[in-house]
Amino acid sequence: MHSDLAGLNKILRDGTRRQIIILLHDRTVLTYSDLQEALHMQDRGRLNYHLKTLVPLLNKTDNGYSLSEQGTTTWKMLQDFSYNQKTRLATTIKYGRNAIALGLVAIYFLTYHQHLTFEWLLGTSITLCAISAALVVFVKVQSSRLGSCRSTDTSLLETLNDKTRRKIVDLLRENGRLSYTELMKAAKVDSSGQMNYHLKALSSVVSVDETGQYTLTKKGVFAYNSQRSIKNANSMLKINPLWHQWFAIALVSALMLAANFLLYTRGAFSSETAAINVVIVAFAATAMLYLAKVNDDLKLYQVKNTNILP
Repeated sequence: MHSDLAGLNKILRDGTRRQIIILLHDRTVLTYSDLQEALHMQDRGRLNYHLKTLVPLLNKTDNGYSLSEQGTTTWKMLQDFSYNQKTRLATTIKYGRNAIALGLVAIYFLTYHQHLTFEWLLGTSITLCAISAALVVFVKVQSSRLGSCRSTDTSLLETLNDKTRRKIVDLLRENGRLSYTELMKAAKVDSSGQMNYHLKALSSVVSVDETGQYTLTKKGVFAYNSQRSIKNANSMLKINPLWHQWFAIALVSALMLAANFLLYTRGAFSSETAAINVVIVAFAATAMLYLAKVNDDLKLYQVKNTNILP
C-alpha cells in the first residue's frame, strides 16, 4: 500500500498530469485532440509522455480517454487535498495580512514617538519587509499548486443554493452522524421523496455508511466552514469584494504616507526615517494587495454571485 501511494505521488507531482485527471473527471471522456486543446499543448511528444505515465489511472477506448476506477479515486484525493489546503491558505492569508498591518502600525507608532533609533528602525523595517516577502512567496507557491488541483466543476455553490440543503449540512456538522429519519425530522422535510431529492443533490458533500448513518465528507465540512465564514461579519477578508479590499489598503496607505510627509515637514524626524517609512508602506501595501488578489482567486466565498446566505 505504501509503495502504491509513493508511486501515485510520483505520478501526480506534475501539474499537467493533475490537470488531465481533473479534465477527464469533469468532462467524462475526451479525445486526444480535445485534451491537446484543453491543455493548450502543441507538443504531442510531451502529451504522449504524460498519458503514458498516467496509464494506471486511465481507460482508453475508441471514444477517447476516461478515468479508471483508480483514476476516480485519485481525483477524490486531489479534491480532498484541494479543499483542505484552500481553507488553510485562506486562514494564512487572513492572519498574515493582519500581522503585516500590525507590524506596520507598530513601527509607525514607535517612530513618531521617537522610541526607535535609526538603526533599530532600519532593522525592524527590513524584518517586516522580509516577513512580507516570505509570506507572499509561500502563498504564491501554494496557490499555484492548488491551481492544478482545482476542479472546473462549480456545482458546490449551486448545490448549497437551497435553504433545506444548507440546513442538512449544518445539522450533520453539529451532530456528527444522523439517521435518515433523524435528519428528515430535524431538517423539517415533509416527504421522503423531497428528502431523497436533497440527499441526491448533496451526494458530493454527504455520505452514508452501511448502518444508514449520514455524515459530512471533507467537501461537506469545507462547505459548512464556507457558510460560517460568510456569516461571520468580522471576517472582512473573506466577505469584502476585491475592489473593496484594494480601496481600503490604498486609502490607509495614502493616509500613512500623508502623515509621514506632514511630520517630516514639521521636523519630527529625519529625511532618512521618512524615506524608510515610505518604503515599508509601499512594500506592505503591495504584499497585502497581492494577498487580497490570491484570496479572491481561490473563489472560496462568492458572496456577490450566489444566494448562499439564508
